[in-house]
Amino acid sequence: MKNNHLRKGICGIFFLLLCVGCKKEYEYTSADIYETKFVHWGRGYFKLKVFYEFEYNDSIYKGENKTYGLYKITGVKRYREGDKIMIKYPKGKPNKSEVTRYRFKKKNE
Repeated sequence: MKNNHLRKGICGIFFLLLCVGCKKEYEYTSADIYETKFVHWGRGYFKLKVFYEFEYNDSIYKGENKTYGLYKITGVKRYREGDKIMIKYPKGKPNKSEVTRYRFKKKNE
């Protein structure tokens, strides 16, 4: 019985150390929205799909993300071409970017 508890404790410590060692470091930057479009979600609702691009080491990288909100009317867009968003990616891997914040900077109208 004591051996079983000891094994569980050792396994727990091992997995804890393994998870701490797996922590990724991210780089953050701003990206420009170059296109937005509505994607039908179902039953008359739409999600806004945002296409963005950013520069890393003199190369342009592109990404896309669906926003969280659902829209009933397709004529209103919360984000427009030219708006800036905040993204993150693992250090040295800009092709694995993801949006962290949409309300970064609105384009002047």
